[in-house]
Amino acid sequence: MHGRETDQVKAIGTTLEILEILRDANGARVTEVAEELGVSKSTVHDHLATLQARGFVERDGNRYVVGLRWLRFGGHARDDLELFQHGQIPTTNLARETEELAVCSAFHANNSVPIYQARGSKAVTTDSHSGLELPIHATATGKAMLAALSPETFEDVLAEIELDRHAKNTIVDEDALREDVQRTRERGFSLDDEERIDGMRGIGAAITHEGSGEVLGALAMTGPTHRVRGDRFREEYPQLVSNLAREVEINVTHQRAQHD
Repeated sequence: MHGRETDQVKAIGTTLEILEILRDANGARVTEVAEELGVSKSTVHDHLATLQARGFVERDGNRYVVGLRWLRFGGHARDDLELFQHGQIPTTNLARETEELAVCSAFHANNSVPIYQARGSKAVTTDSHSGLELPIHATATGKAMLAALSPETFEDVLAEIELDRHAKNTIVDEDALREDVQRTRERGFSLDDEERIDGMRGIGAAITHEGSGEVLGALAMTGPTHRVRGDRFREEYPQLVSNLAREVEINVTHQRAQHD
């Protein structure tokens, strides 16, 4: 019995790995998936056939892609978040006021995960989208979250993440990141100065629960360096982002108090 259970767990793991490959590659053939996983084509085909029968993958010619049925699960997970419920309007207002891209992100598994985005009239298109796991050390939302953690928790996170380079100004040194996080704590907002995407800057502010201090996520705006510069980058937008993040904090804290 124990052996069969172990085999079942392995099968679930294989299924999840297949889905991740389809997601990352934006679709793939059976042979491509089998080669990447190092398993037989028949094994991959059986998994995909089962997923397809249940609507979790779809077939496009010889390629399989992630199916729309996952939207039901993703939508449920997102809609149930307090951060999403109270973050939509402030994020939309931030995009309208700055005319740039605004994002509300959650703190999850040591990543910054966008859960809602709004586009201003001049917003630049980036690769960011809901559910994408972004590096916590190279984003305005991520660095705002890091600064809101307790020093002990920050060090725990720092020990677990990889300080990979994503753009020309990415902070890849632990001591330099500690210094940057300390500056963020002191001023109350984070700055992403071409640290994830060359030519783009961002400003973020953490969203925490007032009572427990739990770091829920962060609010941020991002735009091209030729527009996000000078006082806009250092004073005007940081004040706006901080005020709107504070608005989300108040609403989340008030909602929890009503349910306690």
